[in-house]
Amino acid sequence: MKQRVREGRVELVNGFFLEPTVSLSGGEALAKMGIEGLRWQRQVMRKTPRFCWAIDICGAHEQLPQLNAQLGLEALVYARNNPSPQSVFLSQSPDGSRIPTLVTDQYSDWSKDGISQLFGERNPLTNDQLGGLRKYFSNKAANTPPGAPVLVLGGKGDYSLPPVRKKQPAELLAQWQSFAPDVPLRIATFSDYFDQLKLDELKLPVIASGTDYTWNAFWVQSPRVKSWYRRDEHALQAAEIAATIASLKSDAEYPAQTLYQGWLQMLLNMDRNTLWGAAGGMVYVHETSWDARDRFEWVEKHSARITRESVGKAAGAGEQTVLFNPLNWDRHDPLDDGSQPQLPATGFGAPAKAAASMEIKLPDQIETRFYSARLDPSNGSLVSLKLKPSGREMLGGAANVIVAEKGVRKGGQAGDELSVRPGRPRLGSSSDAPCKLRVTENNVAITVDATGPLFGGGECKRTLRFHKDHPRIDFVTELNDLPDQTVVVAEFPLAESPAEIRRGIPFGFSHGAWSTPNPELHGKTRGIFPAIRWSDYTLPDGGGVALLDRGLTGREINDRTPVIYLLSTVEKYYGYPNSWLSGKGRHRLEYALVARESGWNESRVPQMAWEYNCPPIAVQRCKPGTDSFLKTSGNVIVEAMRRDGPDIEIRLTECLGVAGQAEITTNLPHQSAALTDLLGNRAQNLDGGPTYRFPVNPQQIVTLRLRTAKPVPEIQALTDWAPLVPENKRAALREYQPDKKGHPPRGE
Repeated sequence: MKQRVREGRVELVNGFFLEPTVSLSGGEALAKMGIEGLRWQRQVMRKTPRFCWAIDICGAHEQLPQLNAQLGLEALVYARNNPSPQSVFLSQSPDGSRIPTLVTDQYSDWSKDGISQLFGERNPLTNDQLGGLRKYFSNKAANTPPGAPVLVLGGKGDYSLPPVRKKQPAELLAQWQSFAPDVPLRIATFSDYFDQLKLDELKLPVIASGTDYTWNAFWVQSPRVKSWYRRDEHALQAAEIAATIASLKSDAEYPAQTLYQGWLQMLLNMDRNTLWGAAGGMVYVHETSWDARDRFEWVEKHSARITRESVGKAAGAGEQTVLFNPLNWDRHDPLDDGSQPQLPATGFGAPAKAAASMEIKLPDQIETRFYSARLDPSNGSLVSLKLKPSGREMLGGAANVIVAEKGVRKGGQAGDELSVRPGRPRLGSSSDAPCKLRVTENNVAITVDATGPLFGGGECKRTLRFHKDHPRIDFVTELNDLPDQTVVVAEFPLAESPAEIRRGIPFGFSHGAWSTPNPELHGKTRGIFPAIRWSDYTLPDGGGVALLDRGLTGREINDRTPVIYLLSTVEKYYGYPNSWLSGKGRHRLEYALVARESGWNESRVPQMAWEYNCPPIAVQRCKPGTDSFLKTSGNVIVEAMRRDGPDIEIRLTECLGVAGQAEITTNLPHQSAALTDLLGNRAQNLDGGPTYRFPVNPQQIVTLRLRTAKPVPEIQALTDWAPLVPENKRAALREYQPDKKGHPPRGE
């Protein structure tokens, strides 16, 4: 392969480490997909790819243009859901970044008269077939910019194999020269095509929106894989931050290679079908082959060890437990253990204890500092939520009602597509029968457990926790033994139909209109969409409601009722059993609600979503202290801090969608600072220190590089998986199965 690349006969078309789903990870994981893909190909193949080849992503979000531009890539290529009338356009992120973007109908041809004939026909093409092919090219030209050549991706069907006729494609080129000499035809690499485009001369439209999303079951199902991915992302990011602090504040070595290996395993689990939850069960759990569970457990284990050792080194040996807060702001959010400690930004603090809980009767009103809530005593639904001090009602009906529906699909395979609401028959809800309530209270919260039946399944248990000194309401719903192809959602009807909807995407959010059209808001809002950590619904008169999640990515809204998708059960995917998709057994789903009177800029919804997903980490046998190593202005969120060669790399994002001034302060030792792109290039020196100030555009991704006195070892590209694979599974790495090519066989 290296030889063919050197000869120019093979093009490394994709800058990413693999072709992932781009809509289900956090921003830093997606950035690392590009950073580590480019690093590996430069070190191993001695080439730097020019493009992001994302032809099977099933939906593109608004931050992809900025991310690819900051990776130094020249164009973005994907299939389906073209938001432009032309196949070539400029896509634009909220910060103003643009990149040439090319979108095809499909990533491989399926049509009777199309290029698939070249790949599937065993005989020379007939004149009728050549005529059909000419018509096919003409149709493709209809949405090609005037003056640009027509792009056709060669192939037939999913995961296309080479032509079955060995004389192709040379035979077609000879035939075509006689059949249609007026239509030049060339078999080329994508770089060949891109270099033919005269971008400066083409009048390309600018598209500031993301796309619609297809294959919408992917955003809904297998919360097990999505929530585990979310936990491991935050664990690995926290480990990098802790290791950075320890390496600069103590004699600890920075484990650059181990952290790199952790990211590679996260990138592998970002493979599209894996993180979509659309795969046979052997992808996730297998006795002899390296599986997704192995990779998650590896990251979990090594991240925990690195964080524990790093915090111990940085804090010093002692007899106390300290809490490590990886987030770049002081926090006072409630934890799952019932405590609510005060912690400094990116630093160490002392744990807090919640008093023992006692059982009480359900109050007529649950009063907290932020709201007054009322539950239906017969079924545990949240029927009223009034903000303080205004008394404004935020709900328009019973909320946190768990609804089971028949998983009707638009067509194709179960596990690929779902009908949107209200096109799915309702099977039952948590309000259909009385529930048993148990209410407990301590000095921090009032907790209500509601237990009752749910259609077709075992017991449905809902836990609602109302924090006395925090606006977040936490929900835990446990589902048991649901039938095949059952969809379960939690409903949250609002007092009014929202005017605007925001939903988290990697490195930011999509922002669209709902009840009243607004051409200034480009986000898509109708249908089933993936959300990263949160979605927010701004009401016409101001204020709003946000839904936070721990890996429950699916969202949909109809009229004034948003839902968060909890589960979509599929016993077999393409004939293969999959316990991670099945409704059998126990399923624990975690999500939260925050209602606000304030405007978006004061809401702190993105920060609260990060707190909910990234709790502080307890480390024992340390010296007590309240050290803070990094703090920023409130308009940015830090997604990463790590060592890279001679630098501390800090990556943050403007989180309000508003241009402004950002500020960052660190007491980690360094000599100078610069703003760079994602790869550390295009450096712009920053004055100041230890506090730095710089302008930011809406949702701008900012990378700072702080030069240190002593570099850490450079990352060496991995060329053998064996060190990451459990010993009992390494034999499978060496198996050569020449018959395994193309689309995986079905299991029916």
